[in-house]
Amino acid sequence: MGDLLLGQALQFRFRATNKQAEYEALLAELNLAYDMGAREFVCKSDSQDMVGQVKGEFKVKEPLLQRYYHVAQNSIVWFNKAPLEHISREENKRLTPCLGCRSLRRRATRD
Repeated sequence: MGDLLLGQALQFRFRATNKQAEYEALLAELNLAYDMGAREFVCKSDSQDMVGQVKGEFKVKEPLLQRYYHVAQNSIVWFNKAPLEHISREENKRLTPCLGCRSLRRRATRD
């Protein structure tokens, strides 16, 4: 089978730090890939901390992030292969060109 690139937008109904949002995005991607029947999954993120933590290269110090970390670890085992890759913010912008859509839509509705 061929590769499939999926994108999704998330809206939180709670206050989230940037680090929480990175984990929420990872968990959403893992769940979507699993629900679609994927058995191999590649996550590319510009969050060096999150990628390093999930790969076991960095410690997770904050208690709330430790909970996210454990959920991510338990979700990754669903896949035969699920590497995480750190990418630059510039490369991430090329992969997710619609990130600015929400702010553009908001500006348009304020006029």
